[in-house]
Amino acid sequence: PGRKAWAARAVFDEVAGLVTLTGDPRVTQESDGSELRGRRIEFGTRSQDVRASGAVRHTIGRPAGRGKGRPGMLAGDEPTVLVCAEFEYDAKSRTARYRENALLRSGQDEVRAPAIVLEERADGRRLSASGGTTSLLHPRSRKGQAKAPAAVEARSREMVYEEAAGRIV
Repeated sequence: PGRKAWAARAVFDEVAGLVTLTGDPRVTQESDGSELRGRRIEFGTRSQDVRASGAVRHTIGRPAGRGKGRPGMLAGDEPTVLVCAEFEYDAKSRTARYRENALLRSGQDEVRAPAIVLEERADGRRLSASGGTTSLLHPRSRKGQAKAPAAVEARSREMVYEEAAGRIV
C-alpha cells in the first residue's frame, strides 16, 4: 500500500511473487516521500523486498514543509539522494543496501563508499558506510553563532551515523 510504479515494461511472475520493471522504471513510496529509479527494478509482491540495478538513483525525503514524508538525512532540510550500481531493500529488517561506488548526498553533505547501508530502527535511522569511506560534512551553525563552522572532510575504513543521537563515528 502506498507504493506506485511506472515503467515501459512490467512482467509479473505470480509463482515467484515478483514484478520486474524495465524501460525507465520508477517506484515511489508515499509514506516516506521516496523515489527509486534504475535500469531494472524488481519487487516482491509478498515480501515487499525491492532490488534495483543499473544507474540506481534513490531519493529519500522531501524538502521541509513540502508534501508527505520527512526530510532527508545529514543536512536535515534537504532530500537525501543516493546513487549506486546495485540496490537491495529488505522489508522485514527495513534495511537498504547500496553497493558498487555508492554516493549519498544531502544538501552540501556527501558520503562516498563501496557500500552504504541505511537501517530504519526503533531509535531512528542509522547509516553505515564501509570499504573505504570519504565524507564531506558541513556542520550547522548554532544559534547566535556569527560564522558557520568549517566543512569537515574525513577518510576512514568505516563510518556510522546515528541520526537520533546526531553522532558520527
